[in-house]
Amino acid sequence: MIKLFDNHPIVLDKVLASIIGLNETIAFQQVYYWLEINMKNKRNFHEGRYWIYNTIKK
Repeated sequence: MIKLFDNHPIVLDKVLASIIGLNETIAFQQVYYWLEINMKNKRNFHEGRYWIYNTIKK
């Protein structure tokens, strides 16, 4: 039997995707996710803001 959701699915806001586009919504959602992780763990807080930094795999 094939599992549809073997991995963690990405949940997206359909309204946002219809306004800014699917790829843009995916990127925005990932940035938001990592910002939430940093806020929860109180990491990467500089000059009054939380920051994220990740490299893009080629």
